Amino acid sequence: MSIEQLLKYNIVKKDTAITIGVFDGFHKGHQYIFEQLKKLAENSNLTPLVITFINHPLEILNKSFQPTYISDTETKIEYMKNFGINNIIPIEFTKEIAQLTAVEFVNILKTNFNMSYLVIGTDFALGRNREGDPKTLSTLSPKIGFKIKMVDTLEKNSFKISSTAIRKLLTSGSVQKIPPLLGRNFSLRGNVVSGSKRGHSLGFPTANLSIKDKLLIPKLGIYATETKIDSKIYPSCTSIGLRPTFYPKNNTPLMETHIINYNNNIYDKTIEVFFIDRIRDEKKFTSAQKLIEQMNNDVDKAYRILKSQ
Repeated sequence: MSIEQLLKYNIVKKDTAITIGVFDGFHKGHQYIFEQLKKLAENSNLTPLVITFINHPLEILNKSFQPTYISDTETKIEYMKNFGINNIIPIEFTKEIAQLTAVEFVNILKTNFNMSYLVIGTDFALGRNREGDPKTLSTLSPKIGFKIKMVDTLEKNSFKISSTAIRKLLTSGSVQKIPPLLGRNFSLRGNVVSGSKRGHSLGFPTANLSIKDKLLIPKLGIYATETKIDSKIYPSCTSIGLRPTFYPKNNTPLMETHIINYNNNIYDKTIEVFFIDRIRDEKKFTSAQKLIEQMNNDVDKAYRILKSQ
């Protein structure tokens, strides 16, 4: 959506309480902001409205920035709607938006979206060069005719909940530490695509998942997972790796999920894999038989982990 489209966009008639952000992963810190947004809107007879960027602003502001995302836009919006927010505007952060002054940006929100309240976190900023920080916005608000609702940063055991913190846990493979921050197990969703059927020949058929570009995958290794197929959850064991035993020159990670005691054909289906715990690093084996023995151990361990939850 361009800024011209944004200016014409009008999904609300009542006065609004608005929050703005990327909201990557829609973690518990974001959820806390949304709780405050809903509560404020209800108490003040306003419509809660979310404007979310589908790309990170640093993609535009810093060309060397290579973003990875915890969730894609479709999944993020689904989580938001499940949280009770139905008025959501996804917009691309562009050079044109980056050049808006804080006053220009706020005037768009006031004029086009009937903004009565802007709900923000302590590190929020909008406008060119991040000039619209909380202090500046508090000065602008009485002049333009809206109010500011400041929401404190949410912490867990003195640990700041943020998308950056969750990304660090994913890249270290510490998926078991993510639920207190994310509010759920980290998951990847994608279509099952045809592979080399190597797993099937070894006695462990796997679902190869096609992952969208720029989505962050956990550290390479073997994981205890749960897989959602047609709204039903199945125990599973997932490998994210380079498959060095058979493809020593491969440098492209592949995600393969063995769904325990499941034999149905799921090619072309969309499935979701939830990461519960990490079992081990990927390693190269001297023979297929050695790999099969280890895979048996991995599946047994994954099943025990899942049963103990």
